[in-house]
Amino acid sequence: MLPEAIDSLKKNLIPLATVLTPNLPEAQALVGNFNNSIAQGEALLDLGAQSIFLKGGHATGATSDDLFLDNKGARLWTKDARIDSQNTHGTGCTLSAAICAFIAQGEDQLQACIKAKTYLHGAIRAAQFCSVGKGQGPVDHFYSF
Repeated sequence: MLPEAIDSLKKNLIPLATVLTPNLPEAQALVGNFNNSIAQGEALLDLGAQSIFLKGGHATGATSDDLFLDNKGARLWTKDARIDSQNTHGTGCTLSAAICAFIAQGEDQLQACIKAKTYLHGAIRAAQFCSVGKGQGPVDHFYSF
């Protein structure tokens, strides 16, 4: 990514964000590499968003651990079993859209993130054994129907 694009995100867009949802590579591009996720999350929070939901899907391990932080001092880890699936295309967009939808329904930022992660986990699990086209397929957005 161009340095000017990152600078523009930091200066113009992130301070307007209600919930910033970077994955680990995106967080690293924005604030650098940290050995401590909470410190990295706090550095992201210092960019001006109201809250951060740092997504751990790019990490390794048996669980997918995400970190919620807000400018009021809330800190919460959400952990779900990692699902072995080729159908994870669009997970970041799905998560952020679900957060937005839950906020629009009146949930606070933390509860919106928790509910969105639960929804996404179900969508990944439902698509786990599906086959759509070639390569990485989408999650099953309509699994609850």
